[in-house]
Amino acid sequence: MTGPVLKAFRVQLHRRGGKFKGHIDVQATCEKHAERVAVAQTIEVSFPKSKPGQWVVDGVAIKETT
Repeated sequence: MTGPVLKAFRVQLHRRGGKFKGHIDVQATCEKHAERVAVAQTIEVSFPKSKPGQWVVDGVAIKETT
């Protein structure tokens, strides 16, 4: 049995009412999954006291691999 096929995505996001704005590269199955993973990783690594509702996704793009 094989697992899901993961693709590389670059997710642009910003924090509501805050100054943080940037992007994160994630491995996910689809664009919706990439959004959820990006918000979860950002909170876990950089902003542990923030809530998922504070983050707004500005765009999702498939990252080109060479």
